[in-house]
Amino acid sequence: MANFPLALAPGACLSCRQQKQRCDRVIPSCSRCVARVVKCTYQARDQAALRQIASVSQFAADTLVILRGLCPLDVSPAGERALLWAACARQSTFVEDADAPQASLSCIINDIFDSAGVHVVGTVRSYFDIAHHWLPILDRDNVLASTENFVAQKAVSAVQDDAFALMIVCMYLFITPPCQHANHPVRHTLYRTVKSLFSILQASSDTATQVLLMQSGIILATHEIGHGMSKEAYETLIACRSLLQRINLHNHITNFAGQTGRHVSLHRLQLDLCLSAIILLDMTVVLSTIDHDLPQLVHPSQVPQDSLLHRASNDDIYGEDAVRNLFARAQHALHLGDMSRSIGSSTDLAQCEAIEKTIYGQIGSYISKTQGGRFPLCETVAMSLSTLMVLYRKTNYLTSAVGDAKSNMAATCAWKLGDVLLRQLGNGDGNGFEQRASLSGP
Repeated sequence: MANFPLALAPGACLSCRQQKQRCDRVIPSCSRCVARVVKCTYQARDQAALRQIASVSQFAADTLVILRGLCPLDVSPAGERALLWAACARQSTFVEDADAPQASLSCIINDIFDSAGVHVVGTVRSYFDIAHHWLPILDRDNVLASTENFVAQKAVSAVQDDAFALMIVCMYLFITPPCQHANHPVRHTLYRTVKSLFSILQASSDTATQVLLMQSGIILATHEIGHGMSKEAYETLIACRSLLQRINLHNHITNFAGQTGRHVSLHRLQLDLCLSAIILLDMTVVLSTIDHDLPQLVHPSQVPQDSLLHRASNDDIYGEDAVRNLFARAQHALHLGDMSRSIGSSTDLAQCEAIEKTIYGQIGSYISKTQGGRFPLCETVAMSLSTLMVLYRKTNYLTSAVGDAKSNMAATCAWKLGDVLLRQLGNGDGNGFEQRASLSGP
């Protein structure tokens, strides 16, 4: 690492020299030029020295990673700098020497995986084995074929390949269990670098790249939710929602300009699956942070009328079709979001009773239809129970019905259902539900 070149130019830029100002020589633009919003140019005689910085992957790849025994891989400060520099260099014409082209982001990620001994194709297959039935936002065959190409490529690639490489890193984060070492935080360097790359690559105007980034963001948000980073997951989902809006706007403009020969055909199913995943993950975050009043990102009125999401039915929740199952679960999440918003603005006891009755009817229906089976509806029932807890906490509903045996029994039932559900999930002993129920029930 001591021999790794610093990302500094050998001399001051032309602008700072003309102004007789001190230059910090940061590449590709010094801080003074950035502040003045002017083009930063370094002298031609400095290019030979700058070529050392351009091709990062020519250096020993083991300087880019940190390996700690059986712990998951992490990137070194040099690796973080190399990845960020490669992503930023896409937008720059600073290094133009064909003899020493800038190593692409996908090539550096390939080097990092090789150095760490990570089997890339195996990583992608593991992701599909774990996540695809629950979150079918990717085409398995196409992604595996693209992964084979990603592993085989050794030359400078397109920006779309960089977005695909980022998706593979997100898959690696998803399938990797949290490190049990006390000194290795969840927000490690690799995760922080992925977050930065996700933001940098969004500058691309290429629609295919934006779709890949949105899918990567959904996988990243799922990783963040699974590791207790609800705030970070919510921020990632906001970016995914923004990307979806940009894609739909681009599709609308290009379709409108079809008479000029410009036409982009986007797969409706692909976008609707991403929208459903955003809805589902959004409500997961909102219902798990009810004390923070996070606004719901997608409302039912914002779902396009021609969306395939509308074609799913409640029965699809119990079916084996992963796509229709995701659509049905997203519809369920939207319905719970409507009830949560009603709870927040309602003081009508009758309306609260109607919401309570609806939720208990849903839970009873889900459990009765899967009785004796493998109970695949933990997520759906948990979201319904969380909405019920929102009702009990935000409206003082049970307090207003003191002495009502039915309401007291409902609170006790909610607590016991939550306790059983948490035990089946293996995530605790039910104390969280007990504490919530104790706020307003026995």
